[in-house]
Amino acid sequence: MRIRAKQDLIAGLFVLSLGVAVTIYSASVFDIGTPRRMGPGFFPLCLGICMIVFGLPMTVFGARSEPIPMQFDVRPFVAILVSMAIFALVLPQFGLLPATVLLVVISLLAGRLPGRIALLLTTVGVTALAILVFRVGLNTQLAILHWPL
Repeated sequence: MRIRAKQDLIAGLFVLSLGVAVTIYSASVFDIGTPRRMGPGFFPLCLGICMIVFGLPMTVFGARSEPIPMQFDVRPFVAILVSMAIFALVLPQFGLLPATVLLVVISLLAGRLPGRIALLLTTVGVTALAILVFRVGLNTQLAILHWPL
């Protein structure tokens, strides 16, 4: 067998082996519990199983697929890193709303620049979803909007 896409094969083997390790470790060290009364090992066990489920096809297709030339574009890499860093810096000082807006706007610079309507709809949608998930769904104590004095 001739391996054509080494990076896909290596990534698949990495995800697969990490999934097996997490599954074995969480099943042997932590109490799993039941789906109704989950123990501390339930989530890591499910995560490990998901990694196995995704790692197996990655490995198989990585061994059988045609090689894809690797390209590295700096702009998306920098845009995503900067957006996450700004989110982490802005969130405690100004709240979830401005941090999420900045995260979305800066991360959209990673791809082709969308039109104004698409930018506005994406920003409003992701910000509303973040507020719904973190404030309403998870009931976290994050301030939605906070202006430091």
